[in-house]
Amino acid sequence: MAMLVHQPTNSVGNYNFNAFFYKNYRMYYHFHGNYEVVYMVSGKADVMVDNRTEELTEGSFALILPNQLH
Repeated sequence: MAMLVHQPTNSVGNYNFNAFFYKNYRMYYHFHGNYEVVYMVSGKADVMVDNRTEELTEGSFALILPNQLH
């Protein structure tokens, strides 16, 4: 059974945006009320948005809309 979590925000502190760098990271399926951009600096990763999986490769990105499951 997959865990689904609602995050009121994906911001840390009182900022309009945050930047995080992950390596070998696995995120739980969640949603929140703001936009999220996932940019691949290097390597590749599968990103699931609304039950659709896409492979991101170096230099590509995904735009996740508010309240979209991802």
